[in-house]
Amino acid sequence: MENPPPAIPQQSPTIQPQKPSQEPPVFKPSEESKKPKNKLIPLLVFLLIVALGVAGYFGWQNYQLKLEKEVVDIQPESSPVVEVDETAEWEIYTNDKYNFQFKYPSDADIEEKNNSPAGQFIVSVESNTLNVNLDIAEIDPKGSKYYLSAGPPDETEIMNQLNWDILFNKGYCDAGQCSDPFVVWQTIKDNNRFAFIFTNEVGKTDQQVQFISTFKFVDDTDELSNWKNYQIEELSFNYPPEWQIDTNGRRFTVTNPQIDLWIYRNNDPMMNECMEVIDTKTTDGLVVKKYAKVKTGEMCSNPDTTPREIWITKAGGDGFQPGIIYSYSSTQEAEAEKIFNQILPTFKFLI
Repeated sequence: MENPPPAIPQQSPTIQPQKPSQEPPVFKPSEESKKPKNKLIPLLVFLLIVALGVAGYFGWQNYQLKLEKEVVDIQPESSPVVEVDETAEWEIYTNDKYNFQFKYPSDADIEEKNNSPAGQFIVSVESNTLNVNLDIAEIDPKGSKYYLSAGPPDETEIMNQLNWDILFNKGYCDAGQCSDPFVVWQTIKDNNRFAFIFTNEVGKTDQQVQFISTFKFVDDTDELSNWKNYQIEELSFNYPPEWQIDTNGRRFTVTNPQIDLWIYRNNDPMMNECMEVIDTKTTDGLVVKKYAKVKTGEMCSNPDTTPREIWITKAGGDGFQPGIIYSYSSTQEAEAEKIFNQILPTFKFLI
């Protein structure tokens, strides 16, 4: 029997001491990698600098403006320039018949004249510094609209919303004193020509402009808005609301100014006594005749020559027709004729 092999003594495994593990390498950026990669940063810095510069500039400007304002505020205020109205002390002329007014020097003499044959109404203004005549006439549809047919105008002017034609004397006319120089300013309203004639003038002057600037028409629209209307079969017209008509409906009697207005119907005879015609006009199919009292003759010996009458009849008619007779006194001519001229545009025949 064989002997078993001798047992081999087991050795304990040798444990080698472990070396401490090495630390992972630390990455150290190079100098190249330290440079910023974002290229926008310089641009932003530049824009910030520009913005600060602009803000500083405007801040400085604002500061300078405040300083200038403070300097202005402490300076004494200058006196305002006051324009002197040289016409402030002038007198005012008002015409109720044609509804206008103008100013004239206080030392001037003013006179009204009727040139009935020529259909003219004249207002003269004379002073040491001003000599002017206002000639008012109805425009003849067959003639010239210019004073003495002197048109066309040499100049035009708009003043107080009125169109003015300025005419210089051409050296010929059929009226008196045509050899003297003069300048005409004229405007037109309601088919009437209003011509201011400045005598001994050769051209437009500041004095003319100053005088014309005071002229204006007076609007009476509001005054007429509440007028009443009278109407019968033959005719109609408007009249002031305070007027009273008699029970027969044929006569208005007014006390201030003293006016009698008679209404005539078809086949009523229209007549008067001791009166003569001093003016006749035809407008829009109406014949308007103005009469004045006369004292010649045995039946007309009454010395009172103040009565006046204005008739309205149809054009082409006879003495037996519809119409009105408007009676008043020459002592109240301006007031009475103003009312008549307000009635006239409203008057119309219905047959």
